[in-house]
Amino acid sequence: MILAMLVIVTGTVVAVSLWLPDSYKATTSIVLEEDTSALGPSDPESVRRQLNTTQQLLTSGTVLKSAAARLPGESADSLEDKVSVEVDPEANIVDVSANDENPRQAAAIANTVSKTFLTERARLERRRIAEARQELETEL
Repeated sequence: MILAMLVIVTGTVVAVSLWLPDSYKATTSIVLEEDTSALGPSDPESVRRQLNTTQQLLTSGTVLKSAAARLPGESADSLEDKVSVEVDPEANIVDVSANDENPRQAAAIANTVSKTFLTERARLERRRIAEARQELETEL
C-alpha cells in the first residue's frame, strides 16, 4: 500500500514538472547610496523611506511602460506580472527580479527595468538641481 502511494505521488510530481513550462529568474541589484551632503537627510528613517519609494517607483506604470518600449514583445501589463522588487534596508540594496520562460528575456527585463528607473531618476535629479540653481540665481 505504501509503495503504491509512493509510486502514484512520484508519478504525479514527474508529470506535473514535465507539463509546466520552464521559468527562469534573473535579478539585478541597485545600490542606494546615502546622500552625505548637507542638503540630503541621512537619518535611518529617511533612508528607509527612500528605499520604499524606490521600490514603489520601480514597479510604477511610468517605469514599466518606458521599459516595455525598449523590450520587444512586452507591455507594461506583461512586465507588471514578471517584475518584482525587494528591499534590503540593512544594506541599502534594491533587488529587481524578472521571471520569464526565456532566460535571456528574464535578464533583459530585469536589466532594462533597472536602467529605465536609474535614467528617469537621474533626469529628475538634474531637473531638481537646475531648479534649485535657478532659484539661487534669482535670489542673488
